[in-house]
Amino acid sequence: ETDYEEQTHHNLSISVQNEIPYFSCKIKKKVENAIVLYKTIPVTIYVEDVNDPPVFIPPVKHVWEKENIAVGTSLTTFTAKDTDGIHANTFK
Repeated sequence: ETDYEEQTHHNLSISVQNEIPYFSCKIKKKVENAIVLYKTIPVTIYVEDVNDPPVFIPPVKHVWEKENIAVGTSLTTFTAKDTDGIHANTFK
């Protein structure tokens, strides 16, 4: 899994070679320890930043209150964190 906030890009090297060598003529003799021909190219994969949802801390919160409390009484406070590094928002 990739995450833009963890790493914005990944560098890879991709190599290819023929599984079976291509020949247009008859092989009379194979050479031992022959050089295997292959091609390698560098590839950079850029991770696109998307807006991640906020995360509640803690992820589950249980609230108990006695009966008959006044309407409008504050029961608890929730905390959320925006995990986006560059475009972080503040929640209230």
